[in-house]
Amino acid sequence: MTEALVISPDQSAKRGDERRYFAGQLLSPHEVGYWRFGTLIKPSQHKKLDSKDINDHFRFLLGRLLPHRDRILAFAREEGLSSSYCGNPRTFTPEPAP
Repeated sequence: MTEALVISPDQSAKRGDERRYFAGQLLSPHEVGYWRFGTLIKPSQHKKLDSKDINDHFRFLLGRLLPHRDRILAFAREEGLSSSYCGNPRTFTPEPAP
């Protein structure tokens, strides 16, 4: 996903990667891979978008993701894709390619 979109995720893991509790305890490996991207302005500094207006957050996300729409849809068709908003998972099923 990172290579396809040329966007660095806030967090990511592959299925089977080591997973740790925030205090450092080793947990079971990741059962599925994930790629997380949110409204961090500079992930390395953990600075979030300063607005409390959800529209500003959507504009930020759409501004970063819409230019890659075709790649995201192709990835979803080929690899399968699910998404979550505030931890609520949703399976994403794109329409078939024309």
